[in-house]
Amino acid sequence: MLNIDESGARVGCPSGEYVIVPTEVKELYTASPENRKSVTIIETIIADGREPPPPFIIAPGQQIMENWIADELTGEEKISCSLTGYTNNSLVMDYLDHLIEYTHAGPEKPWKLLLLDSHESHIYLPFQLKAAENHIKLFWFPSHLTHILQPLDVGIFRPWKHYHSMAIQSALRSLDFEYTVTSFFRDLTTIRKQTMQKHTILNSFKESGMWPVSLKAALKKMRSYQKRKRSVTEVESEDFELPALPPSRPEDLWTTAATVQSLCTRDPT
Repeated sequence: MLNIDESGARVGCPSGEYVIVPTEVKELYTASPENRKSVTIIETIIADGREPPPPFIIAPGQQIMENWIADELTGEEKISCSLTGYTNNSLVMDYLDHLIEYTHAGPEKPWKLLLLDSHESHIYLPFQLKAAENHIKLFWFPSHLTHILQPLDVGIFRPWKHYHSMAIQSALRSLDFEYTVTSFFRDLTTIRKQTMQKHTILNSFKESGMWPVSLKAALKKMRSYQKRKRSVTEVESEDFELPALPPSRPEDLWTTAATVQSLCTRDPT
């Protein structure tokens, strides 16, 4: 049983972090590379926790730049380009070839079950036919439930992005203020090695209820996203505040108009 999914990653945008400072420090500024270029990572994990296949990476642009390729890459990663930086019907066929090669699928091999979402490219007919020819059975998750049922969403992509953020912050502390696509590829092997631990993969399938198959686990995950129902007493005890009335006096209207006009002058957009 396998699970594939795409995740977007902003090359140089780390998540927030806690910073401890003396009480007298009121303001603190830290460097940020602010490289907002996004790449799409397609990851595959296997239910028995074995080492996953190499990632399939989609970068925005028309061609792969030679200076992107870092020495730290293993050489088995598949890197492609698209104008949008996202997957499409053509790239998903390239990914399927990549999957068949590294999972040793084929017409004479045992059947595999591939769990995936219902993205447009995943229901592309040639994709379905080629998968079936190579003994890969596709199973699509119901819409709007992948965050609950998909193992990659449940237990892999969150730590993946955490370690990506840690890599950016480590680079900043080493005075590498320009975190580029090359920097991202340099750290990719380490990010994946930290994320793709056997126990993490096994726990992702278990928590989502995919393997061992468990309706109880899936329902438990669904309930964790449900809003807690408030009691009648809690609702009755709430103090509802009416929205403030718009200004009616001439001087208030003039002040409001002047403020809006000054904002428009500063930022015409």
